[in-house]
Amino acid sequence: MNATGTDIANEILIHMFRESVKGKKRITLRELQDHFKGKVSSEYIEFNFDLLVENKLVESYQDNKLTKEGIKLGYNLCEYDLQVKTNDIFFSYEPLGKLGICESSSILDIGCGAGQTIV
Repeated sequence: MNATGTDIANEILIHMFRESVKGKKRITLRELQDHFKGKVSSEYIEFNFDLLVENKLVESYQDNKLTKEGIKLGYNLCEYDLQVKTNDIFFSYEPLGKLGICESSSILDIGCGAGQTIV
């Protein structure tokens, strides 16, 4: 994997955010290193984790949890992944298909931006 530091830092934030949504508020550096094993070195994960702590997106080494800013950025990175990178929101998001919604559908979404209006 040829990734920049920003890419890995973003992937760490995304992983930590997704884990927090599942109820896991803290994730250790070791768990992060295991999650990214084979993609990048453990040292590179540690270096990027340090950057997240320095930029106040992760509390500290002791707490290992996202700050309010880290949660907001993690949420937006996940949403970006869903909407832009996959480019497949209508076919991968099961409830939309059940409603008969497809790419040619017109939808009025009056909500907070996360699609709750439609679901």
